[in-house]
Amino acid sequence: MGTPPPLDTETALSEVYRQIDHARINVTHADTKAALLAAGAIPITALLLAAPSLTERISVGSVFGWSAAASMLVGIGFLGAAVWPRLAGRTGIRSSAKRSADEIIETTLRVSNDPERQLLDAAEELSMLATLALDKFRRVRAAMACFAVAAPLMAIAAIGFAASG
Repeated sequence: MGTPPPLDTETALSEVYRQIDHARINVTHADTKAALLAAGAIPITALLLAAPSLTERISVGSVFGWSAAASMLVGIGFLGAAVWPRLAGRTGIRSSAKRSADEIIETTLRVSNDPERQLLDAAEELSMLATLALDKFRRVRAAMACFAVAAPLMAIAAIGFAASG
Protein backbone atom coordinates (compact mmCIF):
# COMPACT_ATOMS: atom_id res chain seq x y z
CA MET A 1 0.00 0.00 0.00
CA GLY A 2 2.91 2.35 0.60
CA THR A 3 3.50 4.93 3.27
CA PRO A 4 1.00 7.80 3.20
CA PRO A 5 2.29 11.34 3.61
CA PRO A 6 2.51 12.44 7.28
CA LEU A 7 -0.26 15.01 6.87
CA ASP A 8 -2.64 12.34 5.49
CA THR A 9 -1.80 10.05 8.41
CA GLU A 10 -2.44 12.84 10.94
CA THR A 11 -5.73 13.74 9.26
CA ALA A 12 -6.83 10.10 9.22
CA LEU A 13 -5.76 9.64 12.83
CA SER A 14 -7.76 12.69 13.87
CA GLU A 15 -10.83 11.35 12.09
CA VAL A 16 -10.48 7.89 13.62
CA TYR A 17 -10.16 9.42 17.10
CA ARG A 18 -13.35 11.42 16.43
CA GLN A 19 -15.13 8.23 15.44
CA ILE A 20 -13.79 6.44 18.53
CA ASP A 21 -15.32 9.15 20.71
CA HIS A 22 -18.64 8.72 18.86
CA ALA A 23 -18.51 4.93 19.33
CA ARG A 24 -17.80 5.35 23.06
CA ILE A 25 -20.81 7.64 23.37
CA ASN A 26 -22.97 5.03 21.63
CA VAL A 27 -21.73 2.31 23.98
CA THR A 28 -22.73 4.52 26.90
CA HIS A 29 -26.14 5.24 25.36
CA ALA A 30 -26.82 1.53 24.86
CA ASP A 31 -25.86 0.78 28.45
CA THR A 32 -28.08 3.60 29.72
CA LYS A 33 -31.06 2.43 27.66
CA ALA A 34 -30.60 -1.13 28.85
CA ALA A 35 -30.42 -0.01 32.49
CA LEU A 36 -33.55 2.13 32.16
CA LEU A 37 -35.48 -0.70 30.52
CA ALA A 38 -34.32 -3.14 33.19
CA ALA A 39 -35.42 -0.73 35.93
CA GLY A 40 -38.98 -1.07 34.66
CA ALA A 41 -38.94 -4.65 33.42
CA ILE A 42 -37.54 -6.34 36.51
CA PRO A 43 -40.27 -5.16 38.93
CA ILE A 44 -43.02 -5.91 36.42
CA THR A 45 -41.65 -9.40 35.89
CA ALA A 46 -41.36 -9.93 39.64
CA LEU A 47 -45.03 -8.99 40.03
CA LEU A 48 -46.03 -11.37 37.25
CA LEU A 49 -44.10 -14.20 38.87
CA ALA A 50 -45.35 -13.44 42.39
CA ALA A 51 -49.01 -12.98 41.53
CA PRO A 52 -50.92 -15.56 43.55
CA SER A 53 -53.39 -16.01 40.74
CA LEU A 54 -50.60 -17.45 38.60
CA THR A 55 -49.86 -20.20 41.11
CA GLU A 56 -53.46 -21.31 41.65
CA ARG A 57 -55.55 -23.26 39.19
CA ILE A 58 -54.64 -23.27 35.53
CA SER A 59 -56.79 -20.84 33.57
CA VAL A 60 -56.59 -18.85 30.37
CA GLY A 61 -55.43 -15.85 32.39
CA SER A 62 -52.65 -17.79 34.12
CA VAL A 63 -51.38 -19.25 30.84
CA PHE A 64 -51.14 -15.78 29.33
CA GLY A 65 -49.63 -14.45 32.57
CA TRP A 66 -46.93 -17.12 32.58
CA SER A 67 -46.29 -16.48 28.88
CA ALA A 68 -45.90 -12.76 29.55
CA ALA A 69 -43.53 -13.47 32.45
CA ALA A 70 -41.45 -15.79 30.26
CA SER A 71 -41.23 -13.18 27.52
CA MET A 72 -40.21 -10.56 30.08
CA LEU A 73 -37.52 -12.87 31.50
CA VAL A 74 -36.07 -13.42 28.04
CA GLY A 75 -36.06 -9.65 27.50
CA ILE A 76 -34.28 -9.13 30.82
CA GLY A 77 -31.73 -11.70 29.69
CA PHE A 78 -31.08 -9.66 26.55
CA LEU A 79 -30.64 -6.52 28.66
CA GLY A 80 -28.15 -8.32 30.86
CA ALA A 81 -26.24 -9.42 27.76
CA ALA A 82 -26.27 -5.83 26.51
CA VAL A 83 -24.59 -4.40 29.59
CA TRP A 84 -22.16 -7.28 30.09
CA PRO A 85 -18.80 -6.09 28.75
CA ARG A 86 -17.50 -8.04 25.81
CA LEU A 87 -14.10 -6.57 25.13
CA ALA A 88 -11.93 -8.06 22.46
CA GLY A 89 -8.74 -7.04 20.75
CA ARG A 90 -5.47 -5.65 22.04
CA THR A 91 -6.19 -1.92 21.88
CA GLY A 92 -8.04 0.54 24.05
CA ILE A 93 -8.87 -0.61 27.55
CA ARG A 94 -7.40 -4.06 26.86
CA SER A 95 -4.00 -2.58 25.97
CA SER A 96 -3.48 -1.46 29.55
CA ALA A 97 -5.38 -4.08 31.52
CA LYS A 98 -3.28 -6.37 33.70
CA ARG A 99 -0.01 -4.80 32.54
CA SER A 100 2.69 -3.21 34.60
CA ALA A 101 3.38 0.51 34.43
CA ASP A 102 6.72 -0.22 32.75
CA GLU A 103 5.02 -2.24 29.99
CA ILE A 104 2.49 0.52 29.40
CA ILE A 105 5.20 3.17 29.22
CA GLU A 106 7.29 1.07 26.84
CA THR A 107 4.35 0.45 24.51
CA THR A 108 3.27 4.09 24.64
CA LEU A 109 6.74 5.36 23.79
CA ARG A 110 7.08 2.90 20.91
CA VAL A 111 3.67 3.75 19.44
CA SER A 112 3.91 7.50 20.01
CA ASN A 113 6.87 7.73 17.64
CA ASP A 114 5.11 5.85 14.84
CA PRO A 115 2.03 7.66 13.43
CA GLU A 116 1.17 4.71 11.18
CA ARG A 117 1.15 2.39 14.20
CA GLN A 118 -1.04 4.89 16.06
CA LEU A 119 -3.44 4.90 13.13
CA LEU A 120 -3.54 1.11 13.01
CA ASP A 121 -4.12 0.82 16.76
CA ALA A 122 -6.80 3.52 16.67
CA ALA A 123 -8.53 1.78 13.75
CA GLU A 124 -8.52 -1.51 15.69
CA GLU A 125 -9.98 0.23 18.74
CA LEU A 126 -12.65 1.89 16.60
CA SER A 127 -13.57 -1.47 15.11
CA MET A 128 -13.84 -3.04 18.56
CA LEU A 129 -15.90 -0.18 20.03
CA ALA A 130 -18.21 0.10 17.01
CA THR A 131 -18.82 -3.66 17.10
CA LEU A 132 -19.48 -3.49 20.83
CA ALA A 133 -21.96 -0.63 20.40
CA LEU A 134 -23.73 -2.44 17.55
CA ASP A 135 -24.00 -5.65 19.59
CA LYS A 136 -25.36 -3.76 22.59
CA PHE A 137 -28.04 -1.98 20.53
CA ARG A 138 -29.06 -5.27 18.88
CA ARG A 139 -29.57 -6.80 22.32
CA VAL A 140 -31.54 -3.78 23.53
CA ARG A 141 -33.76 -4.04 20.44
CA ALA A 142 -34.25 -7.78 21.06
CA ALA A 143 -35.27 -7.02 24.66
CA MET A 144 -37.72 -4.39 23.45
CA ALA A 145 -39.23 -6.94 21.05
CA CYS A 146 -39.69 -9.37 23.95
CA PHE A 147 -41.38 -6.65 26.01
CA ALA A 148 -43.62 -5.80 23.04
CA VAL A 149 -44.71 -9.44 22.92
CA ALA A 150 -45.27 -9.48 26.68
CA ALA A 151 -47.46 -6.37 26.74
CA PRO A 152 -50.51 -7.80 24.95
CA LEU A 153 -50.04 -11.08 26.83
CA MET A 154 -50.25 -9.16 30.10
CA ALA A 155 -53.38 -7.35 28.89
CA ILE A 156 -55.03 -10.64 27.89
CA ALA A 157 -54.03 -12.18 31.25
CA ALA A 158 -55.53 -9.23 33.12
CA ILE A 159 -58.77 -9.51 31.14
CA GLY A 160 -58.81 -13.28 31.74
CA PHE A 161 -58.33 -12.85 35.50
CA ALA A 162 -61.01 -10.15 35.65
CA ALA A 163 -63.44 -12.25 33.65
CA SER A 164 -62.89 -15.35 35.76
CA GLY A 165 -63.80 -13.34 38.77
